[in-house]
Amino acid sequence: MPITLAHRLAALLLASLTAPVARAGTVDVMPKYDIGVNCARFESAEARLECISVEKAAYANAETLWPSVDADRRRKCVRQMLSSVNKRKLLYVLLDGCLKDELADQKIDKAKGLDHEYD
Repeated sequence: MPITLAHRLAALLLASLTAPVARAGTVDVMPKYDIGVNCARFESAEARLECISVEKAAYANAETLWPSVDADRRRKCVRQMLSSVNKRKLLYVLLDGCLKDELADQKIDKAKGLDHEYD
């Protein structure tokens, strides 16, 4: 079976997650993957550069949100990110959007005195 781009991305993401998660039992470190590999699927140089630019901006924003989001909510976002590897999505854009949504929900829940557990 040939190794596809999706396989390589999944391996990079899993490698970035397994050590911190296995030791600490939490999602302490934001997942990392090679943006260039994911963006290489675009045929034109302009599209590849745009993909890289968008992903880098999303990564930077997600990195600032990461410590403010509860571990269960981060874990949910990472699962969402990993489930999208084979769907040719911009992964940091997905992660950033998820973290924004979860942080907003977290603030609402805390204001109401609610705690949620995620699967």
